[in-house]
Amino acid sequence: MMDRIRTRKSLRSAVGAFCLAVSSLAGAANPTGYPIGTERVAAALTAHGLPVKTSQIQFLSEVRTADQDAPLQVVSVSDATPGSSKVKLRCRNSGECLPFYVLIPSLNPEKRSLASLLPGGGSPVIKASSVQYLMRRGDLATLYLENLNSRIQLPVICLENGERGQKIKVTSKDHRLFFEGEIVASGVLRGTL
Repeated sequence: MMDRIRTRKSLRSAVGAFCLAVSSLAGAANPTGYPIGTERVAAALTAHGLPVKTSQIQFLSEVRTADQDAPLQVVSVSDATPGSSKVKLRCRNSGECLPFYVLIPSLNPEKRSLASLLPGGGSPVIKASSVQYLMRRGDLATLYLENLNSRIQLPVICLENGERGQKIKVTSKDHRLFFEGEIVASGVLRGTL
């Protein structure tokens, strides 16, 4: 009977110590991520050929990213209301942040939207398809899974767009297994077992 009580007490102590260790580790990391500011959005838009001032950018919601320096990418630009544009952005690596929207009100007297400044005289939307990826969603590829003792070659279907060195999600042809692989070359990914 006494052994059972001692075992329960030592088990409670171990669980308590484990919980304390986990909570201290969680406090050391940044569990909520890093906020994305207007400077980073303005830089992404300027790099895309749409120069805007930071004072023009209005976030529709608070946006955070897992990596403080995650590069942003413009997905689309469309007219929101007369004289304003809605811009969809995302992190280049889809695992670092969710896609988000910002509103850019026009500050010029003609009330032209940002979309009207685009090449083509104001086509309403720039699609992300204009971005050149090494691998695209739906592409067939070969995933090499490796560890110290073995190497497996697997035909897969890409679930995300990506560039060389980026990790993307893929699935087996029967859609039963899901993996994450790093893009090595066109049609070739590398992962670990």
